[in-house]
Amino acid sequence: MRAALKYGLLITAGVAAWVMLKHFALKHSVPPWMDALVFNAFELVGLALGIRDKRIRQGSLTFGEGVKTGLSITVVYALGACLFFAILYGVVGPELLRQAQEPGFGGRSNSAILAGAFGGLLVGALLSGLVFSLLLSMLMRRSALQGSPQEPTPGRGSR
Repeated sequence: MRAALKYGLLITAGVAAWVMLKHFALKHSVPPWMDALVFNAFELVGLALGIRDKRIRQGSLTFGEGVKTGLSITVVYALGACLFFAILYGVVGPELLRQAQEPGFGGRSNSAILAGAFGGLLVGALLSGLVFSLLLSMLMRRSALQGSPQEPTPGRGSR
């Protein structure tokens, strides 16, 4: 659980720093697709560090343990990011939706737009976290197997 909090909040802090930089310093001079790229990069790096950290602390890590660790980190990140955006919306107000170019702004109620934005963030983070956790767990398990010397199997070449 310690790794989940540590790395989940690290990912959240990276995403929050990016959003603050983009909205207040860069004044939206970056293309809209950049958010998805940066969010996924922070999530991928945070998950890799968290799963690697757990593997180092335990000495080895099964595929299932890696996925479980990655998903716990992802849940902390997803909830932390939603909390960050809720606080930011409380400070900035509806102007945040306009600046973020949320779909439906001006045509639907702000609460409907917020529900869609938070739902999309939560589901998107969880799905990408699942995919990243599966891939990273497979790679780290494989690299652990390749990096460890294998004992000779009795009856095979050990005479």
